[in-house]
This record gives sequence, C-alpha cells and structure tokens, in this order.
Amino acid sequence: MATWSGEQHLGWSEHHVTRLETAAAGAVSLLQQRGMTAEWHWLRAPEPAGAPVLSLQVLIGPAFRHPGYSVYGFFQVADPAYPNLGTFRTLEVRDYDQMPVADPARPVYDKETDRRVSAVLTPVLNSLLNPLDPCGRGQSLTVGCFHGRVSARDLLNACVMGCRIVRGFRREGQLAIIWVDFSDKVFVLAARAFGGLGARFGVHLLVRDTLLSTRATAVRLGGHDHHVGGLSHAFDRGVQLAHRVLAHAAARSKTTAPPAGSRRRQAR
Repeated sequence: MATWSGEQHLGWSEHHVTRLETAAAGAVSLLQQRGMTAEWHWLRAPEPAGAPVLSLQVLIGPAFRHPGYSVYGFFQVADPAYPNLGTFRTLEVRDYDQMPVADPARPVYDKETDRRVSAVLTPVLNSLLNPLDPCGRGQSLTVGCFHGRVSARDLLNACVMGCRIVRGFRREGQLAIIWVDFSDKVFVLAARAFGGLGARFGVHLLVRDTLLSTRATAVRLGGHDHHVGGLSHAFDRGVQLAHRVLAHAAARSKTTAPPAGSRRRQAR
C-alpha cells in the first residue's frame, strides 16, 4: 500500500487514498480467489494538471479470434470530487510487447469472456466503491464502456448475462446502470429501442457517436505507462450523467436524513 503524500496524490485527501487503496486491495484478493489475475496502481492522469488515477486492471483471458492477444479490464477512479464514481473499459493487449489496442471493434465477446466480465468481474466492481459514498449509504456508480462485438454464437448468452446484471445492480449498491459507446450493430439497435423505457428504471444505454472524446485511459502494461484513446463523446455524456445521478442522490440524502434529535430519540 502506498504512503499518502500531497505531491503524489495531488487532489486526493489522505482519508480517500487510504480507503481507495483498501478497497482496491480487497477487490484484487477477491478476484484472485475467483481465478483471475488482478493488480492496482496509482497512475498519472493523461491531462497534465489532472489528479492521479487509481487503476485496477484485470486479466480477463485470451482474446477470441485474435491469437497472440489478451483481453484486460481497467477499472479507474479519477476524480477526487466523486470518490464513489468509477469507469470501466476493456482493451485487447498484444502479448509479446504488452501494447494496448484502441479499436472500438475489439474485443470480441465469446461465452467465456462474457462470463468472466459479467458474472465474475462486474459484481466485484459494482460494490468496490460503496465504502467511499460521501452520503454514507454504501452506494456508488460505474460508467461502463462497452466497445467490441459479441460473437453470433454468444448472442443469446450475452442477453441473459445482461439481464442478470440489470436485475442485481441495485443489490450491489449501484445507483444506476450507465453503459456507453456501444458499436455492435445488434446492441446499438437494442440500446436505441430500450433507451427511453430503461431510463425510467435507472438503466441508461448510450451508443457510440461520431464525435471522439478527448479523454484517454491511463494504463500500465509491461512496466510502461500508456494513454489509450478511442472513446467517443458518448463516454463524456455518460460521465456527465453520472455526475447528475450522484448529485441527485446527495440532495435526496440530505432531505430524507432524520434530524439529529430524532435519531437520539429513536436510539432511546
């Protein structure tokens, strides 16, 4: 565990750094128990004046249809103003030199990749930041970026896995589902068809658009740091939506919290 310093953790309080590192270490241990390789780092944000980013990276497995590549997942916390907000994306990485691939058409989700992301990784990530909820209600939010495609033979399985996540996200402490940057034709159609109805239940699906985001993901692979782009403006809109959801949750928490005197009377 790193020692907090005002320079190294610019913008982050010592309290948040300690809790983030504890949560990340706990997630790594849990994922390792479930057969996955995971590690966490503090990385420098792509923007020169940006705050350091806590990055949890997970080896998901071999890339489907792309020999010599592996699929990694990257969960990151980048904004000290929103300590219970994370982002997640998957990337294919070339095995021999650990170079990440910023291609919105990759990875291809086969049954095993989908199972590891949906059934093993997602439940851990959904609850990772709950202890950092400023409202004290054990809730958090993750903006998930879903590049790539689903193999034809895994289409039904992907739908089943997606439905399971939707049914369980509130149990795991997520305030909403915000999935962005869909580019697979089938899921673009599904996102557009389901969009209006899903938003009423806290499920927000944003398809990839033509305007590229200026944001990049900081990753450490093979001992080298990279800033990986390839995101669209849908990712920016997803983060902005997440800010609104968190602000609404904070406002609701203030209005529904009982007065201090009321709590004392109840304790008696």
